[in-house]
Amino acid sequence: MDVETGAPLLIDEEEVTAQTTFRARSNEGSVSVEFSFDSTGLKGKSVVVFETLEYAGSEIASHADLWDTEQTITFAAPIISTSAAGADGENTLDIGASVKLIDTVSYEGLLAGETYTLKGVLMDRVTGRPILIDGEEIRAETTFTTAAAPSVPTLPNTPAAADTAVVAPSAPAAPIIMAIASPAATLIRQGAPDAPVNALTTSAGTAAVTFTFNSASLIGKTAVVFESLTYKGREIAAHTDIMDDRQTVTFREPSISTSAAGADGGKELDISPKVKLTDTVSYDGLLAGQTYTLRGILMDKAAGTPLLIDGEEIRAESEFKPDAPEGTADVVFTFDSSGFIGKTAVVFELLECGGTVIASHADINDAKQTVTFKAPAISTSASGADGAKELDISPRVKLVDTVSYTNLTVGVKYLLKGVLMDKTTGVPLLIDGEEVRAEATFTPEDTDGVTEVLFSFNSIFHRHDRRIGGSRFRDA
Repeated sequence: MDVETGAPLLIDEEEVTAQTTFRARSNEGSVSVEFSFDSTGLKGKSVVVFETLEYAGSEIASHADLWDTEQTITFAAPIISTSAAGADGENTLDIGASVKLIDTVSYEGLLAGETYTLKGVLMDRVTGRPILIDGEEIRAETTFTTAAAPSVPTLPNTPAAADTAVVAPSAPAAPIIMAIASPAATLIRQGAPDAPVNALTTSAGTAAVTFTFNSASLIGKTAVVFESLTYKGREIAAHTDIMDDRQTVTFREPSISTSAAGADGGKELDISPKVKLTDTVSYDGLLAGQTYTLRGILMDKAAGTPLLIDGEEIRAESEFKPDAPEGTADVVFTFDSSGFIGKTAVVFELLECGGTVIASHADINDAKQTVTFKAPAISTSASGADGAKELDISPRVKLVDTVSYTNLTVGVKYLLKGVLMDKTTGVPLLIDGEEVRAEATFTPEDTDGVTEVLFSFNSIFHRHDRRIGGSRFRDA
């Protein structure tokens, strides 16, 4: 009977009844009546056992007191609580492709020796909704079996203690507490008022639910673990408090900063067919042993757009596994800087984990991310072979052009090309219809220096004070 309603207890719209037939051996004694039923929907409910005694098809006695505590059974609700943390017990989880979260579930009031399933889901504390990765909820479950009940001596005229599902009252006036969560609960009621009631052993303990997932998209989020306890496919307990700090974890916010420089550590880069730029990236908040990728691109500071070589962006990347949450990694760019004379470039960096960007550093005004390209310059001084500014009229005259240079790259071969110009007309000087040209190759040992270009030509037709740059021809 349902104590609350005073009506028969219904399970699936059916009354819970039982009967037993016995032969009396004396005018006094006891006999057991066993009820078997699904108690998973009876959390916190109190029921009273009503009995009638029949002989030859007629009722000869009954016991039907709704307030009789000795006839009353209360179904205790199982209780679970949880404590979520990372693999090392931390409450702040790393950002990685395979991150572990362990939810330790404490339970009590379960049946000893029975198998249960815990099912968990990660919830977004801000929205109150399940967290999604690629549109899928983050779920995990575990199945566990509670410790077996200790053996109990069999009472007279009752089934074995292992078949009993009744907890003896602590005092004669107290109601019997019966464990919940059994689709096949067995209640055995003794016929004699003073007969002892067999004890049911309930179980308490812990079980772990382990979540493994890619947390790259969860930067800075706060997650709460919700748990559901099921028995034979039916939920019998849950813990779903979005504000419970013990169920809560947060995810790190990785950060990076960069410092760009040339091969020698300088902030000025050479103009060269193969120049090297190293961007040293400092990181924080990473997961040791996880694989990460840094992707960099060179930006034109003046334009705010990527630098281009033959229409292609200048990119570089580096893959690394940190040994600790904090550290540095290098991204090395190698490219032809010939077209960037005097330009200022800024390195932008992205940090990726499992294909997802988890941090970036893209400040166009950050001086540490900035480098400039040198602007080589030359100046010349022309004279005759003896250093004079007047040249002889001769079939084979020599002119030496001394070239001073700055901002060149040490060890790189350069080519100087010269042409004689007629100062009066402003066009190239022609001899027999040909321009007068000369060239010289050299490899500087320092960024600044001098070298020479030697012209040798027939000056006979260029008398009468014809001038070439700062030199003129003497009359013969």
